[in-house]
Amino acid sequence: MPVLEEWLTAIGLGHHAGAFRGHDIDLADLAELTEDDLREIGLSMGERKRFLRALSPASQPTPLPSLPTAPHPMAERRHLTVLFSDIVGSSALAERLDAEDVLDAMHRYQRLVGDLVERFGGHVAKFLGDGVVAWFGYPTASESDAECALLAALEITRAIGGVPLPDGGRLRVRIGIATGPVVIGDLIGSGTATEHPIAGVTPNLAARLQNLAPPNGVVVSDDSWSLTASRFHFEDMGAHALQGFSQPVRVWRVRSERRRGDASDRVPLVPLVDRRTERALLRELWRQAREVTGAVLLVRGEPGIGKSRLIEEFLEGAGDTGHWTFRLQASQVNGSNPLCPVIAEIERFTGIDRLDPPATRLAKLDAFAFGEDAERAEVLRVMASLLSIRHEEESNQPPLSPRQLKELTLRTLVRQLCLAAEDRPVILLVEDMHWLDPTTVELLNRQIDTARGRRLFIIVTSREPFPEDWKGRPGVHALDLPKLAVEDCAAMVRSLTTDRPLDRRTQTRILERTDGIPLFVEELTRTLVEAKPTAPGTRPDAIPISLEASLMARLDRAGTAKELAQAGSVLGRSFDHDLLSRVSEFRAEDLDDALAVLIRADLIHGDGDLRYSFKHALVQDAAYASLLRDRRRALHARAAAALLDLTPEAGDLRPDLLAHHYEESAQVAPAIAYLLKAARRALDRSAMAEAENHLTRALALTAAPYKSGLKEREALDLRMEILVLLGPVRIFLRGPGSPDVERLYAEAYEMCRQLPETSRHFPISWGWWRLSRDFTVMGQRADALLERASERADDGMLLQAHHCQWASHFNRGDLARCRHHIDRGLAIYQAGDYREHASLYGNHDAKVCGHAERALVLWLAGDGAAAQREEGASLAWAAGLGHTGSRAHALDASLTHQFYRRDTGLVLARAADMIALAEEQNFPDHRAKGLLYAGWAIAMRGEPMRGLDQVRVALARQKAIGTPEDFPVFHCMLADVLAGAGKPEEALAELIAAREEFERIGLRIWAPEVERQIGEMTWLSGSADDGAVEAAFRRAQKEARRQGALALELRAVNSIATLWERRGRVDEAFDLLRRMLHRLPPTAANPDLETAREGARRLSARLRVGWPR
Repeated sequence: MPVLEEWLTAIGLGHHAGAFRGHDIDLADLAELTEDDLREIGLSMGERKRFLRALSPASQPTPLPSLPTAPHPMAERRHLTVLFSDIVGSSALAERLDAEDVLDAMHRYQRLVGDLVERFGGHVAKFLGDGVVAWFGYPTASESDAECALLAALEITRAIGGVPLPDGGRLRVRIGIATGPVVIGDLIGSGTATEHPIAGVTPNLAARLQNLAPPNGVVVSDDSWSLTASRFHFEDMGAHALQGFSQPVRVWRVRSERRRGDASDRVPLVPLVDRRTERALLRELWRQAREVTGAVLLVRGEPGIGKSRLIEEFLEGAGDTGHWTFRLQASQVNGSNPLCPVIAEIERFTGIDRLDPPATRLAKLDAFAFGEDAERAEVLRVMASLLSIRHEEESNQPPLSPRQLKELTLRTLVRQLCLAAEDRPVILLVEDMHWLDPTTVELLNRQIDTARGRRLFIIVTSREPFPEDWKGRPGVHALDLPKLAVEDCAAMVRSLTTDRPLDRRTQTRILERTDGIPLFVEELTRTLVEAKPTAPGTRPDAIPISLEASLMARLDRAGTAKELAQAGSVLGRSFDHDLLSRVSEFRAEDLDDALAVLIRADLIHGDGDLRYSFKHALVQDAAYASLLRDRRRALHARAAAALLDLTPEAGDLRPDLLAHHYEESAQVAPAIAYLLKAARRALDRSAMAEAENHLTRALALTAAPYKSGLKEREALDLRMEILVLLGPVRIFLRGPGSPDVERLYAEAYEMCRQLPETSRHFPISWGWWRLSRDFTVMGQRADALLERASERADDGMLLQAHHCQWASHFNRGDLARCRHHIDRGLAIYQAGDYREHASLYGNHDAKVCGHAERALVLWLAGDGAAAQREEGASLAWAAGLGHTGSRAHALDASLTHQFYRRDTGLVLARAADMIALAEEQNFPDHRAKGLLYAGWAIAMRGEPMRGLDQVRVALARQKAIGTPEDFPVFHCMLADVLAGAGKPEEALAELIAAREEFERIGLRIWAPEVERQIGEMTWLSGSADDGAVEAAFRRAQKEARRQGALALELRAVNSIATLWERRGRVDEAFDLLRRMLHRLPPTAANPDLETAREGARRLSARLRVGWPR
């Protein structure tokens, strides 16, 4: 930054720098300026007094002391436009002229280029013999850097012929221009260089491009062209292969500058509506809400479209009308931190400070709580837990499971807002939902349903579309913000330039370039107002397309305070004074002055309580992007250390934030440790999506130990620890048969083979067993796991080994062994506490699974009453655990059991529960299963075509992400529905193909029913004689008897008896039914038993033999 401009900025007058330059005033002239001079320049009375005090020898205190000037600019990332100029034929020139004449010509050439570059706002970096390197955009960026570079280049080509040569010849040049990212500043760190070193591909590209230019020609890169296409005429030279560049580069030759006013010089604008309609809608919905109607408004729009500005204007208009306003501000950093915006708003609303003692925090919470005394006590307990405040009554209460705590917390928060709305009207503003954590989204989803009939107005903003089911709810209104119309943009420009109006031409350029995006209008207008002219009496009249350049220009004009903005950008959108003072390199006496500069520059704003926020997220992004890697890492490292120093409990309260800072500071080990801590914290709250985010990031950090400083063995151990947690999470979020899950366990199992045997690796081996697609191999793996567990005599491993065994035997149709291992496993479970296994092994609890599987075995064995009791035990234990995956597993097994029983009513009810849970937690596997079961029940209850469509879609999804153990049941469902839809031939083909696949992979469970249905579909389709039908029924009977599945044998016997009765073989049919009924236990009550009994009674009447009625 020029010294004059930096001095003016330091005393709060940086916005007048352009006026000083416009009057040809330099730093040396300041002492001679009078008050009349300052008035003519445009300074107000207060500004004139401030200026004169700053120059006073008495050193009167000034509102803003001058900040220390860095002797050497800190290196940073920038987007620059680089110009490379070279003389044509310099060797021939040296041959025909005297050396002193050549030297004189070179000096004249260099002065000419240097003067023109400086005139257009550029900087000559270096002279390389007959070459000149210059750049535009550093040390102070301008929105017109690329345009100015092209103007300077054209002026050089026009003026170069005026450099006299002794022989009457004329100099000619070739110029190349490129725009792109560079690293620039004091790159070496010695502070001794006389020029700013520059690194990056952009200077090299400019040098290569000048070789393509004709004499006195200017050639530019594609990026330079895109920034200036509306200001110049170009010739497309196509793509060229350039030395040192792997891909061809598109090249453009500058022909001439466009004339102002050309149609091609203007960007066409689409007519757009203004904001009057939107403001009226907000006012009307607020009126309805105040009248106990309630309302919800979903405001969507692209970044910078003006969502926040519209809402702020509404809130200002709402004034102090005796209402509550609650604001939940989401952020990208906190997207995986459950309920973080809620916690922040509670702390803000109650005035809780991190330095408050627990008793004070509780007192502030108590003052905030709504409801009667008894309810307030419960609210206080929940809120204290949410804010991690120790509460005396907490120890007197029975501990809650994570799921129960989450449910209670959400229910309490919803209830509290409803009670607040009974006290007075409430506005709930949720900003940037696209960054909202899933748990807060769930809370919002519930709260929306409560708005109707209450004095509650919920406003939600987002860049992304809202869930479709939200829009159809009563009282919910959707608003998509369009771009601003030209007249509204013009009014916005005028409001921003009341003190220093812009000329009409410049205003027109702003309107053309900002394309109706309010943020672009605001930022570009402010930049132009604050910009200095490139030469006396002139100013650049082109506005850049890129907002990044505008934001960087505003940061540059903050002087050395920009470095404080960069430090703040590391901390996030908002930051407090104490943390910033620890992280930044500013001395304590300079920090407040720098903050004042940033506030006056409109880059940040304060809340009056030593907490600051960037005015726009894009300002923060621009500051952060300019940091070099080493400095960025150092700032993140300081941030982590400061957080732990200022808030020792941050490691427990915000492990995700600490992980972020350690990750960005390249401190891999602590980053992984805090990511694991954050993941476990999320799992404790059943926040599966957040847990996956943390674990995935941690996994990525272990991928290249040679880059992270981890030893190879250490990286392997950490990777294994992460995969143990991530596997079960992915099973439920992606489905057990999804490619992601299969790859994860394949990698993890291979890693296990490289490491010494340990019980910590057993969950990986369990997952390796779970994903086998061959059930003979699955059984072998289960045997291997049981052998390993037995050798180690580890009860936890034995429990999970029996878990594998009972599932493996069940899938192979060995019901007796399945039941044996269930008994063994549940006995181990009862003797210890293995509830934490649910997050490690398949994301479901072994006891939930044992009772559920036992229910299926008992039903198959013919004991329906006992099966019902076991199902109830599974569901009850799952509900008590509060573990989402276990609850889903219990519902899954219950659905299968009720399908066995063909109870369509219960199947529909359980399927609805399953779908709701799966959609709430984003479990695609369980959602597909719920839809499949529901489709079957719908078809069986009289809507075959609707049910068929649903079954087909859900089964296809299951085949993509599920594992095949349930597919025999699913294919029998499909056959039922196809038969009901009049398509037995298709059902038969599906069953035969499925049977072949099941036989290939060794899957035998439900095989008797597959065979029986093949017989039924054969008979319905008429595709074979009764002999083939009977053969299928006989195969079903034989397989059922082998498995000990009396219930399925009964179905096969019923089918055979019906076939024989139809053939006239009444005696044989009656004898078959009689013998089967005598084998069934008295508790085997089910519809198939009633069918058999009714058949026996009917046949006995025809035979005139006795039979119990």
